[in-house]
Amino acid sequence: STRAGLAEAARVMPVDVSPESLDAAMDFIIGRLQVMLRETGLAFDVVEASLATRGENPVLAREAAQQLTAWVARDDWGFVLDNYARCVRITREQPRFALDAALLCEPAEQALYAALCTAEAAIGPESDVDGLLTSFMPLVPFIQAFFDEVLVMDKDANLREARLALLQRIAGLAEGIVDLSKLEGF
Repeated sequence: STRAGLAEAARVMPVDVSPESLDAAMDFIIGRLQVMLRETGLAFDVVEASLATRGENPVLAREAAQQLTAWVARDDWGFVLDNYARCVRITREQPRFALDAALLCEPAEQALYAALCTAEAAIGPESDVDGLLTSFMPLVPFIQAFFDEVLVMDKDANLREARLALLQRIAGLAEGIVDLSKLEGF
């Protein structure tokens, strides 16, 4: 982590270094990294999506941007991103809910929950963009079916919260890996 390196350098400095100064130095480094990645031909939104989560590690940020570039070039990318974005957009302004899977009784929500559990088992903090999106791809038809067949904002508060929690967990799959909301078309 570049931030950890800056903190270590600050620790051995003969003068006090404020947290604000460390933040400013980190922002400067991320800004330079943004310019460097853009100069290699990577799209602005792809660089932003990568730096938003991996900006403190230049190697991981570059890798994320390169992998995301390949995904964005796919013919089915718009469909994939739209299905992920639907989960994020409907939950963005909601408080965090705990998922009570026992409340998921519709076949489409049960199928989505099962697919989510499989994806969550394959994705972790060490995952890269390829791992994330490869694990996310099998969820796409289940997300589509869920939104076609299930009313998320049900009158029953417990059911509504369970459905929102399910979608929040899907939205959370990318946390720490890449911020797909920075992409054009999100």
